[in-house]
Amino acid sequence: MSLAHTRAIGLVAALFVAAPAMAGETPVEVGVRPLYLIDKMVDGPLKDALKACIGKPVHRTLFSIGHRGAPLMFPEHTVESNRAAAWQGAGILECDVTFTKDKELVCRHAQNDLHTTTNIVTTDLGKKCTQPFVPASGTKSAQAECRTSDITLAEFRQLTPKMDGANVSAVTAKNYLDGTPNWRTDLYAAEPAKTMTHKEFYRTVPCTGGQIHTGA
Repeated sequence: MSLAHTRAIGLVAALFVAAPAMAGETPVEVGVRPLYLIDKMVDGPLKDALKACIGKPVHRTLFSIGHRGAPLMFPEHTVESNRAAAWQGAGILECDVTFTKDKELVCRHAQNDLHTTTNIVTTDLGKKCTQPFVPASGTKSAQAECRTSDITLAEFRQLTPKMDGANVSAVTAKNYLDGTPNWRTDLYAAEPAKTMTHKEFYRTVPCTGGQIHTGA
């Protein structure tokens, strides 16, 4: 089955909602990355303008969208990732929606990304994947394809989210999980994150307005 067809039948719907309720009264804290990026810029008017903002209060804005939460630092589409995005100033949080085998909606970027965003290939549920893990051999890369539609909601709940990535040179399922890109970090993935269903997303981030986008 083609990836385009998988996406079409898999309703990958982007749901955007206003985020202030999730952030509560917590002050916005963007961390050191913005200052690091400003420092790396070529000298010029834009760099000077951004440097002038250093030390000033940062406000939450609808211009800032938490796409998959805060996936550079936290496993995407998890409770922890969405909270982090809200704390970092995102005025809108996004939940891509797909479905499980028993037709329950969950927050996931794609219908077929469980093999790179969770530990499924190292669990018994890996046997249910559309393509169970196959180790790398010779010039052939390791393979796996695990869809949310391969498992039920109860089984989805058993998975541990991880940073998106895979080691395609792996000869074991465990090593296959060790593929976080060097522009992400596993620092905040040490403690197991929690997956989110569509219903939980709404309960965690009360919808005070926003828009729904659906499509492949």
